[in-house]
Amino acid sequence: MKSIKVLIGLVFLVGSSTPASVWGAGKGSWNFESDSIGALPAGFEVAVGNWKVAEDHAAPSKSHVLAQLAQNANSTFNVILASHTNYQDVDISVKMKALTGEIDQGGGVVWRAKDARNYYIARYNPLEDNYRVYKVVKGRRRQLQSAGITRQPGWHTLRVKMRGEHIECFFDGKKYLDVSDATFQQGGHVGLWTKADAVTHFDNLKVRDLDARGLDVKRIAEIAGTKATVSADGVVRIGWPRTDIALTVDGMPFKPVAGLGSWAAFKATEYGAMVMGDTVVFQDEVAPAMDAAFASGLEVTALHNHFFYDEPKVYFMHIGGRGAPENLAGAVKNVWDAIKRVRAASPQPATEFVGGVPEPGFISQGAIEKILGHTGMIKDGVLKIAIGREGKMHGTKVAASMGLSTWVAFSGSDELAAIDGDLIMTGAEVQPVLRALRKAEIYIVALHNHMIGEKPTFYFTHFWAKGPAEKLAKGIKDALKAQEDARK
Repeated sequence: MKSIKVLIGLVFLVGSSTPASVWGAGKGSWNFESDSIGALPAGFEVAVGNWKVAEDHAAPSKSHVLAQLAQNANSTFNVILASHTNYQDVDISVKMKALTGEIDQGGGVVWRAKDARNYYIARYNPLEDNYRVYKVVKGRRRQLQSAGITRQPGWHTLRVKMRGEHIECFFDGKKYLDVSDATFQQGGHVGLWTKADAVTHFDNLKVRDLDARGLDVKRIAEIAGTKATVSADGVVRIGWPRTDIALTVDGMPFKPVAGLGSWAAFKATEYGAMVMGDTVVFQDEVAPAMDAAFASGLEVTALHNHFFYDEPKVYFMHIGGRGAPENLAGAVKNVWDAIKRVRAASPQPATEFVGGVPEPGFISQGAIEKILGHTGMIKDGVLKIAIGREGKMHGTKVAASMGLSTWVAFSGSDELAAIDGDLIMTGAEVQPVLRALRKAEIYIVALHNHMIGEKPTFYFTHFWAKGPAEKLAKGIKDALKAQEDARK
């Protein structure tokens, strides 16, 4: 596409008062309601064009909009920049309404702008029925990608996310453009853009900083009640060495620094933050820690051992979550506090579950099968019920006979039984199943994968519980129902 030279007549018209959201990176939001009609919005600089706050009673937020009213020549790019912004990885959106224009119509958003001659631009043009992303270098424009959009009158939402070299452009919530470019790798201004004689209204300009360094380290540490560190890539980490329990591995006294520490890592995202972590749990701490994680909105993503011949037995529960950084820090603290309460009540880890030991007796096979809706078989006094599933591995169909199955075994008697088993799940089913099992007071003793390369990817949770056989069967039934609902 032929490059077009921008006509620049740089004029700086900065407002006398600047909203706090405009200054610096972080979050920015402008609806222009506090700006005077006919004036330039506070904190913006006009590079080219006739940009003014105008009145539009159909605007998304009350009646004030930022309007571009210039009637410039074909080769002119009309640009306005938020002068005190500096964003690198960014999520920017704006409401836009194209009014008139014979040479050009519509407009778009600008980001990583060094100045009015160097920036990225994503724009919608209803005259051409297309949505395009460009880079403008030294005033010359080069198209990166284009998509067709049938002309639609009224207000529309343009949104762009750029992280690193990856650009995604959305129109009314649907992604149309996805491309990578490394021309502008540093942070820059955000702004708005039209071309030539396009008269356009803009409203609700919003910007979110996707830079991981935007996390409040001090606040995370304060909420978690521990020290926090920041890595070179901006990830905030907190930790808790388990010095409260003397552990031996293969007879050797084990130092916490060698691998007996709980930790959580926080990374800023477009939705606030994500957290990942690994939590040291002794056997009697697993259920309280897991319950606290679920109650706080976290996910449990794995539960397994790291050692052989460890005394007392120690396990590791991996957690994850997304949301506001403060909420995630509080959630991790809740998990760790739940563990600490267990140890405060009993300084040494327990060596058995609470309750009696089931003895060999009679299991009512028909009643259990009716509850679960599947048939089983009894051998050596144990009722075992299996439920098969299908998948593929390395292009070959596999099923229950190759290990793709849920099973549960009932030992003991109707009055006091013990169940153990293995429940197969896809990723989307894991959290609903775990939550249902814990609600039924069934203990999770492992969560891991059994295979590599299968499709879909399957996970397996092993469980244990004691109690009346029919009550245990109903708990498993609830987990199967939760799994079924997750598939819908």
